[in-house]
Amino acid sequence: MKNYLLFLSTCVFMTTTHLTQAQNDSTLTQGKKNEFGVNIGPAILVMMGASPYSQPLSLTYKRRFNKWAVRANFAYMPYLNPFYNSTTDKTKINDTTLQWRTTNLTSKRFSSRLGVEYRRPMRWGWTLVTGVDIQQQQLIDKRIVSLATFKIDSIGKVGTADEFYALTLRSQKNTFEEIRTANQVGLGFTLGALIPINKKWLVMTQFRADGVMGPTVIKSTDLLTGATTRKTMNTFDFNTGALFSEVSLFYRF
Repeated sequence: MKNYLLFLSTCVFMTTTHLTQAQNDSTLTQGKKNEFGVNIGPAILVMMGASPYSQPLSLTYKRRFNKWAVRANFAYMPYLNPFYNSTTDKTKINDTTLQWRTTNLTSKRFSSRLGVEYRRPMRWGWTLVTGVDIQQQQLIDKRIVSLATFKIDSIGKVGTADEFYALTLRSQKNTFEEIRTANQVGLGFTLGALIPINKKWLVMTQFRADGVMGPTVIKSTDLLTGATTRKTMNTFDFNTGALFSEVSLFYRF
């Protein structure tokens, strides 16, 4: 996180230095009403050595009308954080058999937003941006439980903290699957800063707060017997991102 903030501070310093002499230059915004942006947050996090999974892959189009703009956004998050979505429980059945029960979680999120934003010019060419969106999202969570059975060939360092097993895999199969699908609609609110780099390129950082609700369908399947159950419930989610929920690079034309 410190590296991430250092990177953003460097970008801000370079941008403000470039814009100091052009603070009152209205040509930065004249004649260019369209903006197309890509969220570069995941790439920044990777370059900083951090996890990219808190940032969606997203595209945004905006049409400006003086201090106002309408906007449309499409986003996809392929997973939340796979490094923390797998757990294994080990059970010794008897002196010759060991079982590993592993639970794997995956998550995908698709969203689309349509909204409006207000822009207030600030010092050094910066623009304070506040906005609201009507949004729709689909969240798909999958949980799979697998069972692996091993033959214990030998045991090393018996009775110590470093005790270990030499194993031979006998069988492995999935035993349970649960798919949770949520289709939700709601409102999103944003607060951010728009920083011009030159007449065509801009960087935008923003904080998001989203509230969505809708039906969630949970389908559970016992893969050993084939029995399936299904239930539906209404869910409400309120999500706030990090201080910089998205960092986008925009091209103005």
